[in-house]
Amino acid sequence: MYLIFAILVMIGKPKIKIILTSSRHSTLTMTTHDQLPQNYPDMFFLFFCSFTYAQKPVVYYFSEIGLTMYIPSDFNVINAAKNEAMNQRGQKLIEDANHTRVDISETKTLIAARKSEKDYFNVTITPYDPKKDGSIDESDANVQKILFKTFQGKMPNAKIDSASGVKIVGGKSFSEFRMKILINQNTTMYMYVLSKLYKGYDLGITYLYTDELTDKQIASTLNSFKFDK
Repeated sequence: MYLIFAILVMIGKPKIKIILTSSRHSTLTMTTHDQLPQNYPDMFFLFFCSFTYAQKPVVYYFSEIGLTMYIPSDFNVINAAKNEAMNQRGQKLIEDANHTRVDISETKTLIAARKSEKDYFNVTITPYDPKKDGSIDESDANVQKILFKTFQGKMPNAKIDSASGVKIVGGKSFSEFRMKILINQNTTMYMYVLSKLYKGYDLGITYLYTDELTDKQIASTLNSFKFDK
């Protein structure tokens, strides 16, 4: 059931592009907080030291978009084999629910991490040229429609509420689509899909959580985003 929560759909022109986790990983560098430069913002340390006494976040840098970010230590990065398996299952879910073919060949996952089967976070990039692919605002609107339809089709007994808006991450303005999915009396899932046209890419951030602690951890991760100037 929870496999569908790894899906982020983006429709471009003239073909459909599906952003899922991908086996193509970015070249990255990582370090612990102890290895950070002395002038690295102290606020990032304060965000993460609140998780637990012994935990240290891991820092990642992605050269394609000049992004530095933290991942909480209790989130595990998903390896290429698992990403590929999620790709295949997610692609089939989308195709079955929307009666269409999808293309994920241009999407690259910078990072995908999971705390549990129901707590997930990823960052992806897909080349996007508005002159060829059309308005990214229209693309985002199509994402929201298809994503909502897919959830309704695959989880007919769940109560789903959705809303859209704007979210600031790393000083950048992202379009935001969020869903609250009441699965049963004991489980409510929250899913967020963020998108921005940035440096020739549709930069996507997708995350979901089911508890307040994970919500705070992901919020701290988003607060850690720093783009090169």
